[in-house]
Amino acid sequence: MPFAVAYVQDLDPLGSRALSTLVAALPVVVLFYLLVGRRWLASWAGAAGAATAVLVAWVVYRMPLDMASWAFVHGAVFGLLPIGWTVFGAMLLYNVTVETGQFAIIRRSIGTLSGDARVQAVLIGFAFGAFMEGAAGAGSPVAICGAMLVGLGVPPFRAAVICLIANTSPVCYGGLGVPILTLSSVTGISGDTISVMCGHQLPLLSCLIPLYMVKTMCTWRQTLAVWPALAVGGGSFGLAQFFFATAHAYGLPPIWPLTDICGAIVSMASLALFLKFVWRPKDEWKFAPEPHPPAPPPRGGARGPGLTRTPRWRPRRSRPRPS
Repeated sequence: MPFAVAYVQDLDPLGSRALSTLVAALPVVVLFYLLVGRRWLASWAGAAGAATAVLVAWVVYRMPLDMASWAFVHGAVFGLLPIGWTVFGAMLLYNVTVETGQFAIIRRSIGTLSGDARVQAVLIGFAFGAFMEGAAGAGSPVAICGAMLVGLGVPPFRAAVICLIANTSPVCYGGLGVPILTLSSVTGISGDTISVMCGHQLPLLSCLIPLYMVKTMCTWRQTLAVWPALAVGGGSFGLAQFFFATAHAYGLPPIWPLTDICGAIVSMASLALFLKFVWRPKDEWKFAPEPHPPAPPPRGGARGPGLTRTPRWRPRRSRPRPS
């Protein structure tokens, strides 16, 4: 019976920890090399990285080939059903709000709280991004919140960087706690115990992320000019994150799968009320508009609407004067 065979992984199959670590990193290296260096499609690069992982497990770590193949199938199905189904539901809801015009209302509502790009980054990139991470995960905060920031005047590449940095702390709980549930199933450690450990470490990081995120947008002086918004946005999220992640340790029911969602709601509500009734930045800071390149001239002298053919200049030949 092939499924009854037990396999115990040797963490140092090559007799050298450094060499074994380098070989174990080959699937990741292949993935990033094909994505960045060779510009392959993500699907093809992912398939190459998965094939490399199966080969390394079989050849180097002496894992039976059928077991390594079934491990790949198990990982693919697990990523498709629990994770993919959550992402599908979130993207379906997003597309419905876009088609009905409700998403534009949400974007305007958040954007009108402050015209300052630094505050908008905290509201959308950090707080609303944490909500999307808790509801769906799998890159949806960068895609959706990045599009919102671009619509408010943030350069596209900078918007992606802002959302990636903001997602550092919420990604621990992912979509409804899927990363912690996965770690619990692999290690045998209770998800409640893992959540308590995360809840004791992440709140401090959550308070620092908005500061670093805004610093990547502007200078230190411009960053510290909005320190009240950074403190309220990051501090309220950190407190809510600690409460929901560790509530079961103090006699309450385990509610840690909702840590990101509830923490984001608390952060957005606290920062919105703070901006409306308590404080606003003195000077609104925004990104400078990007210059648009000039339109190329029509090829071959083709005439478009309102265009005329420009005659080519030719050198004038000098004629000999009569003597």
